[in-house]
Amino acid sequence: MTPIVYICLYLFFAIFAWAITGLVRRYAVNRLILDYPNQRSLHNVPVPRGGGLSIALSQFLVLTILSYYTLLPYNIMLAMGGGGLIVVAIAWLDDVRGIAILWRMFFYLIAAIWSCFCVMGFLGQSVPFLVMHYLFWILAITWTINLYNFMDGSDGLAAIQAIFAAGIAGILLLNAGQSSLGFIMLTLAAASSGFIVWNWPPARIFMGDIGSCFIGFIFGLAGLITYANNSLSPSVWLILLAIFIVDSTLTLFKRIFRQERWYMAHKSHAYQLVIQSGISHKQLVLSILVVYLLVLMPLSLLAFRYNAYKWEIAETTYTIIITLWLYIHYKLDTRLTKHT
Repeated sequence: MTPIVYICLYLFFAIFAWAITGLVRRYAVNRLILDYPNQRSLHNVPVPRGGGLSIALSQFLVLTILSYYTLLPYNIMLAMGGGGLIVVAIAWLDDVRGIAILWRMFFYLIAAIWSCFCVMGFLGQSVPFLVMHYLFWILAITWTINLYNFMDGSDGLAAIQAIFAAGIAGILLLNAGQSSLGFIMLTLAAASSGFIVWNWPPARIFMGDIGSCFIGFIFGLAGLITYANNSLSPSVWLILLAIFIVDSTLTLFKRIFRQERWYMAHKSHAYQLVIQSGISHKQLVLSILVVYLLVLMPLSLLAFRYNAYKWEIAETTYTIIITLWLYIHYKLDTRLTKHT
């Protein structure tokens, strides 16, 4: 396909997601599917949730199209379609009715196991090596599902991250000759672009678990697929998702170290501390945009171009992001604690 065709398809899926999000918002308001302020919230009034359904439907539509024209390997279609349906079904039920965390974790784990089996099969490798690979990728996909959910707490934040991470990954995959997977990633970016029109600060609808968990699943699974077909190094994915990985993972470790109830809702992620310090949701999103444009995008392109130095570039990226995380927590966590 030519660049013009990709641009037209991008616009189509952006408009599709925008329109579906509007319908979901109307449905959520009528059915009182609202996100009420709680101890984790950064908003003060109830806001409709579940808007991420538009992103999931966009992905299922493109999977159907690619499968119909036999442009997508059958096992990849089963991995994304089957695993994605499990995640979407459980996440939507959680948005609408609420599901206990253990049940959610169980089904997300099932989705990860199913997807890993579809992609890797038995690999024809020794049992210890196979078990190690399975355990790593099952945990990785399960963690991306949850970390994306953890980071979906500020207007526009999860959507802007999805736009740039998926968009850059899509372009790199097209350059690597993986047109189908590249198209899937560009569709994710396009759908997130349509959704963010409604989610831009001040948000008129939230993504909900159905959006955040599904996006996290797609990113984790895409990392596995590109690792299996050797088209995009895990180092590139680590760079593209660095902000979310660092903030969610280090905050979790910090809470465990402090012997806090790490599994309970909280407002101690770096992005939450920034909002509580007085920075607006819009300023936070624009700051993340600047980090992507000046740091993550150039470094991910360098890691893709200079494969021999990909891990050194990833280390540089994490040094920058971890330093920023430490600075925010040192400056803001202490200050906010003194005021409470």
